[in-house]
Amino acid sequence: NLCFVNSTLQLLYSIPDVRDLFKKKEYRQTHAERLPVCDEISRIFKSEGKFRTSAAELRRLTGQYYRRVDICDGVQQDMEEFTRMILDLIEHELSTVGFESSRIMSKFWGKETNRKLFLNTVNGACKQGHEPRTEEEKFRVIRLSVPDTSRELSLNNMIHNHFAENTDKIRMKCS
Repeated sequence: NLCFVNSTLQLLYSIPDVRDLFKKKEYRQTHAERLPVCDEISRIFKSEGKFRTSAAELRRLTGQYYRRVDICDGVQQDMEEFTRMILDLIEHELSTVGFESSRIMSKFWGKETNRKLFLNTVNGACKQGHEPRTEEEKFRVIRLSVPDTSRELSLNNMIHNHFAENTDKIRMKCS
């Protein structure tokens, strides 16, 4: 079962800077250390669909690193969890050779400022006297809310709605 691995690879391949890093093996320019995950991703990306290749070795390497037999044995996995594992492995391998991994990994990082208001209030403060607050939250994966609708939704619109002006307020309950 490789669909979760292939989805992760398609995500990485769709980002030009990431795709170029692995196709050109920029991280190898001055380092000969063994980087099994990065080298396997490079091998897959270099095929460019011109010949058949499998992501089974990448799945095995990831499962072996995390000591997760369930990943190695081909059982269906969660794509988001696997993507986080691969990103962490890439970051780890690149940092071991001194490659500025943040140059690539920052494509998956972000931060947003959220205004947290209490529920059932006029100005956002609770009846106990707690004031609303603004917090900057960092993320590595954007969790998008999918509205309950029968209309067709595009990922682009969901991302736009997530970062729209009116969505920076989060309602919370007073303890």
